[in-house]
Amino acid sequence: MYNFLFSFTPDAIVVWIILLVFLLYYLLGRYYFFEKIWETAWKGLVPIYSEYLYFKKARVNPWSAVLLLTFGLSFYLLSFACSGSDSLNGICTFFTSVCLIFYVLLSWKVNYYFSKKFKKGYMTAFSLTFVPVIAFPYIGLSNSYKWSRFTKVNHDVLEEDFYGRKLSVNEMCLSNVFMMLCFIAATYIFIYIFV
Repeated sequence: MYNFLFSFTPDAIVVWIILLVFLLYYLLGRYYFFEKIWETAWKGLVPIYSEYLYFKKARVNPWSAVLLLTFGLSFYLLSFACSGSDSLNGICTFFTSVCLIFYVLLSWKVNYYFSKKFKKGYMTAFSLTFVPVIAFPYIGLSNSYKWSRFTKVNHDVLEEDFYGRKLSVNEMCLSNVFMMLCFIAATYIFIYIFV
């Protein structure tokens, strides 16, 4: 892959152009997304600081997200440094995956809060959680998503008591899909590291 991307053949140049256009689309979408949620728009382009502001806006402890991202990124970079040793590389990959899974679980609450503030449903929260590369630019550049400052979000969704209540059919289907995705990811990680 490395040889292909830096070979400067016409195919590689097309791939670079597609990547740069998508990166521009993503950054532009993040800029306008943060402008919609009444934050300074350029702060949405700063990698970890934007997540801090994103979690803070939803009234969830932002330091937990920052720590998970920092540890995940550290273990990810450490796995490159330990590429010669299979066991150390596997351990670093395992901790990177654990940080990613906990970050996804934590961000689900935040994304649900934002979907309610945009007067949307679970599919917006689902897309913000699992395909943020597509969802952030779409919401940021779309006219159908309007931030509602005066929409009250029931904060029991951000409490532990939320998970003890009776679920609707839609919530049950989404939770089953999420549970199956987590099981598949955990199985893949276990097989990748230990087999």
